[in-house]
Amino acid sequence: MYIVSLASLASLASLFELRQNEPMLDLPHHAPFNPVFPAIALFFGVVCLSAVVYFNPMLTVRFLVLMALAYFYFRVTRGQRDAVLLDARLGTVK
Repeated sequence: MYIVSLASLASLASLFELRQNEPMLDLPHHAPFNPVFPAIALFFGVVCLSAVVYFNPMLTVRFLVLMALAYFYFRVTRGQRDAVLLDARLGTVK
């Protein structure tokens, strides 16, 4: 639940950031009511995530601990990832 909520909030926030940084960017599609509907979705997403955090504090703590452990593992194994021979088609073979 947390991952989906955070991913949707991040994608909506990136939409606003893209529109702020590249206002004249030509998109291949037209979204009706562009600034209004994403703003409403972002607001309700924050409300829903806040409700989940408020009503499930232990689940929130477990999620944060697991995310911290995953990040710690990611940082510790950086050397192993850097040492792996990558695909030759990417042009990054050591």
